[in-house]
Amino acid sequence: MTGRRTRAVLLPLGLAVVLGGCAAEDPATAPGLPAADQRVGLTEWEVVTEGRPLAPGDVRLVVTNAGAAPHDLAVRVDGEERAVTPVLAPGEAHELSFAVAADERVELWCTLTGHHAAGMHTALDVDAGEVGR
Repeated sequence: MTGRRTRAVLLPLGLAVVLGGCAAEDPATAPGLPAADQRVGLTEWEVVTEGRPLAPGDVRLVVTNAGAAPHDLAVRVDGEERAVTPVLAPGEAHELSFAVAADERVELWCTLTGHHAAGMHTALDVDAGEVGR
């Protein structure tokens, strides 16, 4: 029972480290504002983003496996697969770059068997604003 309780405390702490650094003083990283770059954390059994929409244009996702098991991340934009990381060992990171247009929907998920069904998927919207704002 103690091991489970420890894991529950460490998992959110690990995600805070992965997604940390979004200081409120920096308006470019304020929640709700569109972003060209975002950090994505992979854990058992979640895909965690910064919670901001993506800005139209070129996008860069910095994907970190903050879990204890191997994970990967695939990206589909409006039904078209755009990018996929290699399988990442715990602690490994990989960058993905691709382009998106205004109002598209970006789906993120782990392709390893059973991981999507366990909850490792999420989606990001692309802001309707102008490219390069």
